[in-house]
Amino acid sequence: MISDNHFANRFISSIPQDDYELLAPFFRFSELIKRTVIIEGGDQIEQVYSPHNGILSLVVVLQSGAAVEVAMVGSDGLFGALSALDGKISLNTAVVQIGGTGSVISTTDLRAVAAKSENFRGLLMRHEQVIFAQALRPPAPDPNH
Repeated sequence: MISDNHFANRFISSIPQDDYELLAPFFRFSELIKRTVIIEGGDQIEQVYSPHNGILSLVVVLQSGAAVEVAMVGSDGLFGALSALDGKISLNTAVVQIGGTGSVISTTDLRAVAAKSENFRGLLMRHEQVIFAQALRPPAPDPNH
């Protein structure tokens, strides 16, 4: 497990040391500024974000222009990891909901590490399944009805 305190992201901290050592040289620090659109749905993903704190909202923009939040990524996850598994296009718009800090890695570098490590690829796939399941969850019942 990771002992480097620089990474406050729990997903990154859970990566076995040998996989982390492959990733670490490529990470760079990033400010996550509230209301910043990281990527629009349908655009090519070029960077993967691992928030240390703050929250990214994954939203779908409807034809009416309204946006519906379908998932959130905080200090326990990644945004854009699907790109390392060949899903190069973002299915959602990602917006910084709560500002903070994070680490960023290019999709090219993440993809190269995933190609070298079957274990890391498996971690990424399971992570993406969790994000997908979060997006599919039914809304909480309205306590006022």
